[in-house]
Amino acid sequence: MTAPHSYHLQTLGGLQFGPHREVKPLLLLVYLVLNGPARRADLGALLWPRAAEPGNNLRVALSKLRRWGVHVTCDGEWCAASVPCDARRPHAARPGRPFLRGVKFGEISDELETWLYDQRERLARDAQRHLLTAAARAPHGRERLLRRAWTLPGAPPPDAAFLAGVLDLCADGSDLLTRASAELSDLAPEWPVQDVPRAVRAGLAWWLAGGAPREVPPGATLTGVTAVLRGSGLPVVELHTATTAELDRAVRGALASCGAGCGHVALTLVLRHDGPRAELRGVLGDLIAHDPDLRIILTARTPPAPCATPGAVRSPAGPARARTAPPGGTSPLPGQVAPYRPDWPAVTARGAPPSAPPTRPRRAPFPARPLPTRRTPR
Repeated sequence: MTAPHSYHLQTLGGLQFGPHREVKPLLLLVYLVLNGPARRADLGALLWPRAAEPGNNLRVALSKLRRWGVHVTCDGEWCAASVPCDARRPHAARPGRPFLRGVKFGEISDELETWLYDQRERLARDAQRHLLTAAARAPHGRERLLRRAWTLPGAPPPDAAFLAGVLDLCADGSDLLTRASAELSDLAPEWPVQDVPRAVRAGLAWWLAGGAPREVPPGATLTGVTAVLRGSGLPVVELHTATTAELDRAVRGALASCGAGCGHVALTLVLRHDGPRAELRGVLGDLIAHDPDLRIILTARTPPAPCATPGAVRSPAGPARARTAPPGGTSPLPGQVAPYRPDWPAVTARGAPPSAPPTRPRRAPFPARPLPTRRTPR
């Protein structure tokens, strides 16, 4: 018998385990390695949905895996397997090597096909995040890294978080800006995406994605983002605080006020905090974790207005039109969004609130086998 550590399970760009390429046993191994232990009955239904005795097929497949040197354990109704797998490596997906590329599965269940798509998209999205982080740290060659992220095989249609990263980093006037802006317009058709500067578009994409706070300097970018939000009837509250206690008290007061007067609409807080920035991470992370529809924009520390006191909540302004760019497409005022910040803790929002612009459905029903390449972005 071959030693268990002799081969690794290859799933990127194809499917094989050393010299072995038989699809059904390898799909069983892929599922057990990436998804964890599973019940025998579930495995049979996933891989042989139309078989009269799927348990027999499962026993044959498990026997083959053992002969190939795979460490398979079956404890009663549960089965487990463990081998090195390329899909478990950090940032495993690479251009030209999507998950299970070209593999013909034969008859498998819709649930397993859905799971396989989820794995392909998970790996591709992880690789895209890695490429965005690398692009943020590499001013030379940034456009090349962004293009790799945009065209990564197997990636799902761009979501708001990915668009925010691309819009933060791409060059003004580039074709990537055009493509990312068109995708953002699809996600938020009622927003004047094409009429605002790139940095404002990035801020709006971040708003749709939710999650970690965003740092924006005072100026055209902040004004443009809040103007679009207010113009859509979304509440924006500005806070100025000096201590952690003031911050916590003021934010919770703003949330309570918005909950009473705004229904279930997401609240956007524009926060100027005079205390140490290090103390913000825990406080704001906890707030977003408990209220994923909350959006927090951090802006530069500035003295409070004469009529304001630290911690006081200023009522949001009424609806206003977004500031538009001149015909040349650039903003007449200074101010750029801070670069993409992968170091903020990632807290994923449950989704855009009911009154927010609609988001794209996750995906259409699955097409016929074999697993095809997802649609390419514009």
